Amino acid sequence: VGYTYEFDPKNNQVEINTKGKFDQFTLRVPFPENAKEANASINGKETSVTVEQVNQSRYAVMKGSGSVNQLMVKFK
Repeated sequence: VGYTYEFDPKNNQVEINTKGKFDQFTLRVPFPENAKEANASINGKETSVTVEQVNQSRYAVMKGSGSVNQLMVKFK
């Protein structure tokens, strides 16, 4: 499994590109400070985002399938 990760602080957006051999995945992206919500897409298609709290940290959680994906997460 491999991935690239890029955070654009100006737009408060994360791009993650995955590759490898897996059928399904769960991705957890930490919320930037002061962000209240997140919207996401996988390969250009909107996907649902749930929020998990672990101690003092919040994570945007997405589930998907396939080995090669582009995930975009926009924090607001």
